[in-house]
Amino acid sequence: MTDHPLLSVCMIVKDEEDLLAKSLESVSDLADEIIVVDTGSTDNTVQIALQYGAKVYHHSWQGHFGKARNHAFTKATGEWIMILDADEFIPIEFKDRLKSLLIRGLVENIEGIIIQIKNYYGNSVNYNYIFDSACRIFRNRPTYLFTSPIHEEMSQVILQKKPGAKIITTDLHIEHLGYLNNIIQKKEKNERNLTIILDELKQRPEDPFLNYACGTEYFQREKFQLALEYYLQIPVSEYAHLSFGADLIYKISVSYLLLAEYQSGHEYVIKGLEIFPDFQALWFIKGELDYMQDQLQSAKSAYQKCLQLKNNSVKYLQINGLSSFRSLWALGRVCEKEGNVEEAAVQYCLAYNSNPQYKRSIRSLLRLIRIQKKTIIDYLDFGSVMDSYDPIYDLFKEWLLRSGSYEKN
Repeated sequence: MTDHPLLSVCMIVKDEEDLLAKSLESVSDLADEIIVVDTGSTDNTVQIALQYGAKVYHHSWQGHFGKARNHAFTKATGEWIMILDADEFIPIEFKDRLKSLLIRGLVENIEGIIIQIKNYYGNSVNYNYIFDSACRIFRNRPTYLFTSPIHEEMSQVILQKKPGAKIITTDLHIEHLGYLNNIIQKKEKNERNLTIILDELKQRPEDPFLNYACGTEYFQREKFQLALEYYLQIPVSEYAHLSFGADLIYKISVSYLLLAEYQSGHEYVIKGLEIFPDFQALWFIKGELDYMQDQLQSAKSAYQKCLQLKNNSVKYLQINGLSSFRSLWALGRVCEKEGNVEEAAVQYCLAYNSNPQYKRSIRSLLRLIRIQKKTIIDYLDFGSVMDSYDPIYDLFKEWLLRSGSYEKN
């Protein structure tokens, strides 16, 4: 084997005292060394890193994430480098598997490992999350360095430096909290990123990735018209050849949907499905666009397609619930709009049984319970109603208390 340490976890940080301890705790018994590059913290970030035995280095911020990460890489001595951010952590159940994978990777001459990233969004850590993937673990080579200031993907660096290199994909994942609303607002992350990207675009205005990245910053701010101005700089003919092509057309379609430009969105979603026919999230957006244009049968077919397709976060972003409760609820909504209230109740019940915390299902059931109580009782799983609070308990209690009046209506 080798006398070198096995794994170096490399982080760049600034004012991360609220999140850093959780991240470091998750790798403290996995990493052989932790490299932390601080870019100017004024809080207790450095002290927290030192408490966990990290090797801390200081690097003046130059508006370039690539240079800061490269500084961390040059300090690493492990056979493998793992990139981790302060708002990310490794689930405990994956640690043993990851170590075995790294040892096997040395034997099999693997250069990079693509892992899954579970991105929570909204107001709290719950069922609202999206999976995507990135090459976060790779062999420690002096040539594996970033050149772009932001959002560069290491698998592309590896293949540029070593064409034909073996890069594998695993279902192991890290959990990412940085898209939660309170963290985004506190860190002003979008403003920082946008400034870097706009500066780069002045030098390379036709660069597809920079236009995509800039559009995505506006997309995350819900400035969809501005997002489209950058997204549409990229020719459709290039989508199939871009690593971010599927995500690009998904965000274009969503932007049109949320701007109520349904016909334009539909045109793009059809183009996208011709290129990426197994992209589940794009099928769901097709259903939403069809529904908003009263193309109900087409919408129903799109949601049913979501239920049939398997999740594939290696190729595409994966939204939790498209294989179950989100698409089931959407089918119920179509049935209700068609006037088929009984079938709508069935779909809402199936959605609730799949995820009892999904508020749309609960609201829809409360709306229908007066006229479809028998169907709802037949389909709901009341085994979840215990002494402790369950949201369906209030629904059931309301039905019991008012059942007499329902019979009169």
